[in-house]
Amino acid sequence: MAYDQNITSNLANYVLIPSTANDTDTLASHGITGTTLTNGAYFAIPISDIHDFTEAEAAETGGSSDFRKLLYGISKQAYEDIIASDSADLPVKMTVSQSDTLLGGKVVRILSYTFILDNTVGDITAE
Repeated sequence: MAYDQNITSNLANYVLIPSTANDTDTLASHGITGTTLTNGAYFAIPISDIHDFTEAEAAETGGSSDFRKLLYGISKQAYEDIIASDSADLPVKMTVSQSDTLLGGKVVRILSYTFILDNTVGDITAE
């Protein structure tokens, strides 16, 4: 069985709040209701902050959406933000790298993150 790359399959609680929403819209009008609105149960990233990802792609349904592109867009944007940081502000327990290489006759991009974890607690190690 092939990997299901559909966004809604990988993010079961995915909700798109379109750019046509206005200040008077509520999250409830987009399917987010209840006490979760006040207890930090949602983390939202504006689509405009995701590298090379559009609202139209986020709104795709069925087999046409691609979770990998969403994840790459978030990862690529984080990479761009990290490398733009002053060297004194860079994390030491996490590294990020990007390289282009020839693979199967095509130039491909490899974006890598390495995290140093405390394996006894399964959490990020303090800087």
